[in-house]
Amino acid sequence: MGRSVNFNFKTVTVAASGTPVAFSATRIPTTRIEVFVPASNTGSVYVGNSAVTVSSIPRATSTTTVFIASENASLGNGDYFLLDELFLDADNNDDVAIIQYIVAEGGV
Repeated sequence: MGRSVNFNFKTVTVAASGTPVAFSATRIPTTRIEVFVPASNTGSVYVGNSAVTVSSIPRATSTTTVFIASENASLGNGDYFLLDELFLDADNNDDVAIIQYIVAEGGV
């Protein structure tokens, strides 16, 4: 029998530009992440590891950016992202991103 899959979302706020914020404080494996940047932000947001900076790529501005682990992503094969290892930085203080991600019931 297959796993149950749920879509979850959370808002990540960068309180201070130049200080990356983790997508999650806990280990959450996922094969797909969508980063939505509200038009109310005053600048771009940047996605990366703990060393992400405002000069990093990829960046997103008032759009939805999708990241997929691979074409045939599989939690069982170790082909996934860990939300606690992904970080967000922003051009301006208090800019946000809404993170939507897939979670398989029972995890990895």
